[in-house]
Amino acid sequence: MDLEPILVLSDDGGELDKLLAEDVERLAALVDHRDAAGHRHLVYRMDEPERVERYRELLRSSTAVIADGHHRWEVARRFAGETDAQPGTPAAAKLSVITSLSSTGLTIDPIHRGLPEMGPLGEVDAWVLSRRVWSGDTGHQLATAVAESPQPALGVRERGRAAEIWILDPAAAPADLPAGARGLAVSLLHGALFSALGLTASAATDGTVVYRSDPEHLFAELESGEFAAGFWLPPMSAQGFADAVAEGDLLPPKSTRFLPKLASGLVWAAHDTRLG
Repeated sequence: MDLEPILVLSDDGGELDKLLAEDVERLAALVDHRDAAGHRHLVYRMDEPERVERYRELLRSSTAVIADGHHRWEVARRFAGETDAQPGTPAAAKLSVITSLSSTGLTIDPIHRGLPEMGPLGEVDAWVLSRRVWSGDTGHQLATAVAESPQPALGVRERGRAAEIWILDPAAAPADLPAGARGLAVSLLHGALFSALGLTASAATDGTVVYRSDPEHLFAELESGEFAAGFWLPPMSAQGFADAVAEGDLLPPKSTRFLPKLASGLVWAAHDTRLG
């Protein structure tokens, strides 16, 4: 049983997209669904042995990273080991969505941060190259301004104060921050700035830090006084993500929001079912 597929990014130079495009052109979709956001989801069945082997050969020769679903992967791996799952059976398989790292349809949106309570920001100049006051009316405008700024950039707003856009300094990153993550605003926020606020690593998962995918929602919570501070993050490039996790390091919780999301649901299969 899989509740949600694991998202895997394949560094195949776009070859996976080429194979998929060839098959989509000649096959008929089994399912054609358009979601509320206007995204079209199509399901095809590919069971031609020679064609399937082409996909396998390509993926065997390509490096890959787990983009979403690390815990699901580990649970599935451990379960397969504990139950002595045999290769080629569903019990040994991992339900995954594999996307080319260079796919033009892949975007990585940010998930912004809010702090219901916060002490003084303290000394942040050591990690900030520049800061400027931002003038605007909406959270979407602020998020856009952050995305269009030199990177790594961060939108910061304290309760009762005007928002600012900070340009962070990768060279000033803490020594324990992985080299590939030093150019990412989310890593610098958690690894340096939150530490300056006296927050420990557990703050990311114990409810101290609140996560908002909608920049407008976070902006409204600052306006109403519900939050003491908000932090707007920029989108992440697929290559930036790959570089950050290349050595097996993990990004801070909820660092990425991969879009578009594949329509998914509950899948059941007996552990002795033959894989097609």
